[in-house]
Amino acid sequence: MTGISRDTCRDITRTDSVTTFAHTTSAGRTAQDDADWLRRVAYHEAGHAFALWTGQLGFQRISIVPDSDSDGASAGHCLGNPDPTWFDPDAAQRSVAVEGRLTRYALAALAGAAAERHYCGGEAQVDNEVDRRVAIEYADCLNGGPEETDAYLAWLLLRAEGVVASPRATAAIPALAAALLDRRTLSYRRAVAVMRQGIQRAFGLASPEIAPHDQE
Repeated sequence: MTGISRDTCRDITRTDSVTTFAHTTSAGRTAQDDADWLRRVAYHEAGHAFALWTGQLGFQRISIVPDSDSDGASAGHCLGNPDPTWFDPDAAQRSVAVEGRLTRYALAALAGAAAERHYCGGEAQVDNEVDRRVAIEYADCLNGGPEETDAYLAWLLLRAEGVVASPRATAAIPALAAALLDRRTLSYRRAVAVMRQGIQRAFGLASPEIAPHDQE
């Protein structure tokens, strides 16, 4: 497990109240030509998606198609939903609902690298600078100082490792990663249908084929 602290990076990437987890390609490596790299990106994004789904945050789409929407070239992304109007991380007095959302977002940010490590082995290779910025910024909002924030981030890392290794995750995340490798980009509805089907199959539940209206 790789450590993380608030001094590593500070600025969160948020546009129009949407949190996006985007991951830049490594120098000298192209996602199209490297099957192992693509597999890592798929598991990384699937980890984000699983945590966002189970954390009741949702997302708009998930993709392993490279683009240039972020600094450099993005190897993949999981585009979050617009935040509700009541969600104000910078408010002097935050509600329990706001603090809960901050925690779930921070956890989802760390779940990508956690999933990559768990399912692909070794240290995470997909660049997760944006993920780290999200986790650190939200952890800063929730805590009273650097030492408290660092301890909170250490707990979140452990929690993320547990989330992606849970029985439901070990059924849902590989199913979603396989679907991403096949289709490259999935809508939220399609991604959730794939994860549910993976869970149903793993636990011996009724597992109908994905309905046409859940395709995209």
